[in-house]
Amino acid sequence: MLREVPGAAVEGWSSIPVAGHPSSGRRIILMDLNVALSENFSEMRRYPMWEFVSSVETFRQWMVELLRSEYTIIVTARDIRWREHTLERLYERTGWEPQEAWFNNTGISGAAAPAVKQQLVTQYVLPGHGAAPGNYLAIESNYRTRQMYRGLGIRAIDCERESEWSCIPA
Repeated sequence: MLREVPGAAVEGWSSIPVAGHPSSGRRIILMDLNVALSENFSEMRRYPMWEFVSSVETFRQWMVELLRSEYTIIVTARDIRWREHTLERLYERTGWEPQEAWFNNTGISGAAAPAVKQQLVTQYVLPGHGAAPGNYLAIESNYRTRQMYRGLGIRAIDCERESEWSCIPA
C-alpha cells in the first residue's frame, strides 16, 4: 500500500503518498483518472458518487499492466473526499497502486479539470520531482487539459478508449 512521506502535510489530507521515487532520468507518467484509467466513468451519473467509487467503478486493466513498470502519479479533478475509497477500489480491482495520487483539494470545481490539474501539478508535482518538462508524459482524456499540459511544456497524449496499447508511447 502507499507509504506516507513524513513532514509532507498538505491542506486537505495528511501527506503525499509515495511508493518509491523515480530514479534519475526515469520518466514520470501523469495519469488521468476519470476517463483514461476508469473504464466505466460514463456510468457515474447513474449512481450516487459514494456507490460508484466504492462498488461500481472498474479500471482499464490493460493500462494498469502498462503502468506497473512506470513511476505513475494520478492527477485528477475528482474531489479529495473520494481519494481513499478510489485508491482502495483501484487496488482491490487491479492489484496495482500509483506511486502518488493527487486529488482535487483546490477549491476549484471538478468541472474545470484543466485549472484543477494545473494547480495540482504546479503546486505539488513539479516542486517534488523537478520542473524539467521532458521528465513527464501526461496520459489525459480531456483535450483542454492536454492543451494545459502542453502549455507547461509537458508532452500530453490522449488515452486509447476503443482499443488497447501494447506499450506506453515513448
